[in-house]
Amino acid sequence: MPAALIDGALDSELFATLSGRLVGRDSNPFESPALWMDLAAKPRLLVEHAIHAVSRYLPPLPQARGVEWWVLARASSIGWGWHCDIDNLVLEQQRRRIHPLMNAILYFEALGGPTLVLDQTVDDAGRRVGVAERGVACLPRPNRLAIFRGDRVHAVAAREGDETIRVTLAMAWWENKPGAPHCIDATYDAPAFAAMAMPEPPSLAPPAGRVAEGIALSAQDIASLGYKKTPGVYPVWAR
Repeated sequence: MPAALIDGALDSELFATLSGRLVGRDSNPFESPALWMDLAAKPRLLVEHAIHAVSRYLPPLPQARGVEWWVLARASSIGWGWHCDIDNLVLEQQRRRIHPLMNAILYFEALGGPTLVLDQTVDDAGRRVGVAERGVACLPRPNRLAIFRGDRVHAVAAREGDETIRVTLAMAWWENKPGAPHCIDATYDAPAFAAMAMPEPPSLAPPAGRVAEGIALSAQDIASLGYKKTPGVYPVWAR
């Protein structure tokens, strides 16, 4: 499968605290630009402790120097079009697409459409390479983590007429920090970050995450989704 799913990814107390800080906010200061966490630095924010905690589910990444993270809080009717995560500054300056090593998404509620991940990447011109033969629909569930390679084509399916706010924590492990202004260091003394401060590591229960199943997408399913638009609701995701 192009993506792995882990339910109960975070310690329940850590998840409840993080969810309480990120879900239901009047504004979202953590979406753009994305923020950088140096893996060699001591975690200072609640979300940084959460990133270290979910890292245990990833394959070994000895070359990873840090994690780019951002919080998406958008109406479920909007979705997100097909794309691969890249270093946008490299694309702008060199016309090359450099991808993260791994991606992960933490869901907070069972709201909105699934994340769709394909066994496909893109070339430097943004064209899909080959034909996607397999995909997976990752349905949002509280404390569920989706993990997939950083060069995989993915999207968020829109749900027409659904205005509930779908909140996720997106993470990308990089060998080198993506360029500013697209990714910047956290301003720890800013009010929004001060509210997320957690200088000491939380007391965590032993890892209890368990493997979950996504909904497999066939080549025929994938072909029906199209590419240039945001995928809409498709019956296969309700199976």
